Amino acid sequence: MANRNKLFLILLLAALISPFVSYAQVPQQLTTILNNVQAVAVAIGWSLLVIGFVIAGGLYLTSTGDLTRMGIAKKALIAAIIGGIILVLGAANNTLRNIITNLLSGQ
Repeated sequence: MANRNKLFLILLLAALISPFVSYAQVPQQLTTILNNVQAVAVAIGWSLLVIGFVIAGGLYLTSTGDLTRMGIAKKALIAAIIGGIILVLGAANNTLRNIITNLLSGQ
């Protein structure tokens, strides 16, 4: 349980720090490649999020009152919600980058 909390905190920190790290001076080609990789990763993440919600719902519907299966469904739903939060933070990366750029440039 503690390892999952550490992993969650590391991923959250990475999502919050990524706008600052993206300001490193890199060649334009590398920036384009990284933006494309980010777009693909976000698209895959949203697909997996939908699949996670469907699986969690299916687990809950088929639990037929069994408390252990309902517990598994609840854990799957919580995992999907956490994944959604991470996706929203990752998608907000571009918005944060624009805000920080405007603040630093004085606009």
